[in-house]
Amino acid sequence: MVYAPTRNRTDGVAALLRMWGLPSAPYHAGLPAPDRADLLQRFLDGRVPVMVATSAFGMGIDQPNVRLVAHVGIPARPESYYQEAGRAGRDGLPARCVLLWLRRDLDFSGKVKPGGVRAHREAVRAGRLVMRHYVTTHQCRRAVLLGYLGEDLSRCSGCDRCRT
Repeated sequence: MVYAPTRNRTDGVAALLRMWGLPSAPYHAGLPAPDRADLLQRFLDGRVPVMVATSAFGMGIDQPNVRLVAHVGIPARPESYYQEAGRAGRDGLPARCVLLWLRRDLDFSGKVKPGGVRAHREAVRAGRLVMRHYVTTHQCRRAVLLGYLGEDLSRCSGCDRCRT
């Protein structure tokens, strides 16, 4: 699984992976519903081994043998990252989650839409700050993420910071 923040990046990453010889397909809300259903079935039965998707893909997906979930860019919300990363290793076997980002991905300024409920805008800003902390911390990444979600972490099961 590869998650990308936009439809355009999803299409581009899938095309690039295919150029490199990795069978993959893009999945996003811009595709007609029948096409999305077909892609999901092809992913579940193994005909599309690499799905490159926006956050439109993931809820309710229980493919047990996903060994790698990669994010190309920083998800805006910790809840999204947690849910998407949770697609990996559902069968209990080892799996990896990789988040690829550039320093410019940390510039979230100007992306909160004006108007709406103030509490929502503040929650969006808080989530973005947590994701900034998550990618830049030198401490346990799981503790950062789970702390935001209101959970305590007694022992890390092996994030990249704790393994080293």
